[in-house]
Amino acid sequence: YNMRGIPFTFSGTELGVYGYKDPFNQIAYPWYIAEQIVSGNIKNEVFSTTVNLGRYRAEHKDILATGKEEMESDSDVQKIIRYNENGTIVTFANRTDKVQYIGDYYRKAKVIFNSGNCTPTELEPYGFIALRMWDENLAEYNMLRQI
Repeated sequence: YNMRGIPFTFSGTELGVYGYKDPFNQIAYPWYIAEQIVSGNIKNEVFSTTVNLGRYRAEHKDILATGKEEMESDSDVQKIIRYNENGTIVTFANRTDKVQYIGDYYRKAKVIFNSGNCTPTELEPYGFIALRMWDENLAEYNMLRQI
């Protein structure tokens, strides 16, 4: 949802269904579960996250649809930066089972998407966060990066 193009969710993934080998990867779409979720009778964290990712993409399309992209990653954290004249969105994903410190550079950025208890300075294990920065944040960020 943070990359260019149209987000792709394979049939059932938004409900937490996943394939395996034959015959498990050939089950019918679980409409009964989808109807229960939509009607509010049951909660599904995967479905809620998928809906919220769609909202996130729609609310920040001024950058996500047209912004330039940079990626940085190491074995612990992946960072995706999308930017244009409207601002910058920085997304972090922690790929480990340990808390990762991402620095003070982003402490004044606005959190626009978050998993669990991630903050602009720390990522929880396997957590992710998206931060929006504007020109005043970027000037301080660029200064801090050079120290």
